[in-house]
Amino acid sequence: MHAIVDILIIALSAIALKAFFLLVKRKDDNPIINSYIPIQDIAAGSGSGFFRFTILRLIPPCIVFIGETALLKRFETNNVNTLPMLLTTVTLFVFPTYIAALRKAFTFKERVISLIMIITYFAAAILIWGLSSIFDFSILAPSNLQSFIDNIWATIIAALIVVSFFELLRNDPAQKNQDIDNYNYRVFSLVEHRIRILGPKYFKIINDAAKKYNASQSLLKAIIIYEDLNRPAIVRKLENILVLLPGAKMTVGIAQVEATIPLSDEMSIYKAAQQLSLTHEADLENTITAIRRYNPSEKYINSVLQIQSIVSKLDSPHSNLA
Repeated sequence: MHAIVDILIIALSAIALKAFFLLVKRKDDNPIINSYIPIQDIAAGSGSGFFRFTILRLIPPCIVFIGETALLKRFETNNVNTLPMLLTTVTLFVFPTYIAALRKAFTFKERVISLIMIITYFAAAILIWGLSSIFDFSILAPSNLQSFIDNIWATIIAALIVVSFFELLRNDPAQKNQDIDNYNYRVFSLVEHRIRILGPKYFKIINDAAKKYNASQSLLKAIIIYEDLNRPAIVRKLENILVLLPGAKMTVGIAQVEATIPLSDEMSIYKAAQQLSLTHEADLENTITAIRRYNPSEKYINSVLQIQSIVSKLDSPHSNLA
């Protein structure tokens, strides 16, 4: 009987993991570490692409592993036997998800990400198993099936009430206008803050590189700001290490330009300026064309244009940052 219960717990845990990531995939077209978060979402508190990746890909599996361990402990499974059960759950999830992604990956970076995630999930399962010998996770499990069902119903009802309230609030015209104003203010403040941080270190380099290649200074600044928001310095350092591997070709540096060798932030800025050459006096159509060559994503183009508009205002003679 215990064996059947253990198998059910393992299967349900693997299904829970897969179901969650299918839901994430429906909500986000590209929920991977090198995806770009629109500037409005970053200003609203969504964090960078790296931060979002970490939240969506690492925390839910840990919750599932803790829940699985709690159920196994509740049914008095031996602690030694808990580890192979957790590893079985990871294997059932990883093979149809990340092994397939590893085989279908188009770029070196995608393969590395898939490989890292496979290792990370197994490591997380082992970590939770180790913690289970210190903490009694069984207290998190329901005492019986009826209490488990009651808890599910209570959670669903509470979720419906909260969702209904926010839907009513979101559809209120006055609230919509207020939200738009708040978003615009947050985006402006975010860009202004990044200029104060990046300006002393990079803007002279950006101006020199832009002059050398006749590129738009405001456009180059906008791209640097947006890339920096989506690629924290720690990610850029990791990319400069990974690009050393044989056959690797990745986007590196603060400007995220494609290379087969490590690039400093300064070197990447000059290479970005070269890619944006002849945009100094470009009209909107040619500017969009230049951005699309840099990154074809519509989210990317819209975010860069919005940042460029703010940069141009802050670079004006009447601005305090000029």
